[in-house]
Amino acid sequence: MPGVRPASISGRVWSDNNTPNSIDDDGAENGVVGVTVNLLDATSGKVIATTTSGADGVYTFTGVVPGNYSVQVLQPANMEFVLKDEGGNDTKDSDVDPANGTSHSFPVASGDAIVDVDAGIKSGSLGDRVWLDLNGNNLQDSGEPACLTLP
Repeated sequence: MPGVRPASISGRVWSDNNTPNSIDDDGAENGVVGVTVNLLDATSGKVIATTTSGADGVYTFTGVVPGNYSVQVLQPANMEFVLKDEGGNDTKDSDVDPANGTSHSFPVASGDAIVDVDAGIKSGSLGDRVWLDLNGNNLQDSGEPACLTLP
């Protein structure tokens, strides 16, 4: 198309290392390498392109044609997304929904350089119930009592 210049979309996947506050604190948060990131057509939800986060957790889509898009970050194993849009500074917060790893939709015009579509993640939490396995079948059967300490 005459007059159309490749646009770009980029961001960073970072680990909320300090007391999780859902903000990419300067110097405290490490980038996460190797996370899969999809570029979605915002109208159809179809994956347009896929990449992975590289050094410092940075990813980039280039050659993006004008349209409406969103970014989907696939949740790494044993990790969970931090809260979205915390702290009032869009360059330091996470932009993906914690439930599905997808950003809001946004327009891209010819020649745009959309930056800071970021995703904050943190270590997943463990939690469940400790119980006394009376019959030794490794299943939590009805009537098996919870215990605070193992016998």
